[in-house]
Amino acid sequence: MRLKWQPFESVCYPLFKYMRDGRKGADGPAALRARVAELEARESRLRRDNEFARIYFDLAGVILVVVDPDGRVQMINAKGCDVLGYPREEIVGKNWFEHFVPPRVRDAVFGVFRELMTGRIETVGQFENSVLTKRGEERSIVWRNTVVRNERGEITATLSSGEDVTARVQAEEAQQRSEARAQALLEAASEAIVIVDPAGRVLGVNRKTEEMFGYRREELIGRPVETLLPERFRSGHITHRTAYFAEPRVRPMGRATAPSSLSNKAAPIRNSDASRMRSW
Repeated sequence: MRLKWQPFESVCYPLFKYMRDGRKGADGPAALRARVAELEARESRLRRDNEFARIYFDLAGVILVVVDPDGRVQMINAKGCDVLGYPREEIVGKNWFEHFVPPRVRDAVFGVFRELMTGRIETVGQFENSVLTKRGEERSIVWRNTVVRNERGEITATLSSGEDVTARVQAEEAQQRSEARAQALLEAASEAIVIVDPAGRVLGVNRKTEEMFGYRREELIGRPVETLLPERFRSGHITHRTAYFAEPRVRPMGRATAPSSLSNKAAPIRNSDASRMRSW
């Protein structure tokens, strides 16, 4: 490569002229020193702000990751490294989608990234997808994404914050499995089972209830449990039901008020936080 030399005066003359003219005035050197001090102070503030930004970046309790237009990781914070199980130097520079997104969701996640980089969308409010850790495990992350622009307004990267919701998702899945098992036991029971809330509304019934009383469960859900009692026993049962919820315990239900003189039993059911009582 050939260097193109500029004339001496085109490069140095402006500085030479400033120094020459400054010597003519009483405040020439002082003005130069003040300008230098101002630039040094500005540089010091910039370094301090950058250090604060780096500290905040790493102190964040969510994943923060910056990805360039080619999909490579430019920056990632300590939380992101912790979730992924990699040191920072093994993440920065790697393609985010090829290394840290499971293959089954890679196309969908990259599609959102492409929409952001082309400017078709500016932000993504919430987007849930898994990431792939160093141990080969998947973690469920709820992401919020936006774009980074330079001084000319051009999109240069995406900035994403991600909350690890794996524990919540696993708890929800475990609850769903537990409820499915409970429902299977309920349906397999040889007795009629009716679940009632404190207001006496039917929340659920099993198959045997439908067979015994001739109602479809859709007809019973939300209706007073007294629907299943003979008319002459309904008002009295409301009193008994109210007293039961005031002091819930496992106890037999009176034969005299039961439909068709069936043998019955009541037992309390509490939510996991014990905030709401039901009965069956």
